[in-house]
Amino acid sequence: PHVTGVAALLLSHEPNLTPEEVRTRLVRTSKPMSTLKGKTASNGLVNAYLALMNEQAPPDPNDPENWTNFQAVNIATEHPYKESTTQSWEIEIPGANQVAVLFENFKTEARYDVVTLTNRKGEKMGTFSGDMGQVWSSAVDGDYVKVTFKSDSSVNDFGFEIKKAGYR
Repeated sequence: PHVTGVAALLLSHEPNLTPEEVRTRLVRTSKPMSTLKGKTASNGLVNAYLALMNEQAPPDPNDPENWTNFQAVNIATEHPYKESTTQSWEIEIPGANQVAVLFENFKTEARYDVVTLTNRKGEKMGTFSGDMGQVWSSAVDGDYVKVTFKSDSSVNDFGFEIKKAGYR
């Protein structure tokens, strides 16, 4: 409904726009959000002001792809991973305020074989499952993140690899 409302507002401001021009404008002027990557057409939130002004939003500062500090990490499941298994790895980057991990070749049985990220307090900070290819996790506050993988007793897939962590 929000996108439809901004589209109507945009058309009332510029009635000669074609449907494709409206769609392109809404996607291009959306506010990028790393947590919405791959979940929305724009990878962000619709922004009425930017759509009306035809201006592009600045990059999301919370997106690990925009960070400049990285540390090599070597974490991986077996390929294919074993059934009915639980594995955990810890990443600690002293002095970091936030840590995110880059999953490469991520492919697990959707909803049944799951990776969970937790912070030092044991609070769940994110879950991943299914065929995600290459994807950054959300930022975890602090200098520590625990990666836990649990598989069930049925389909076994590739698993995942983590070769670097971003931090700031």
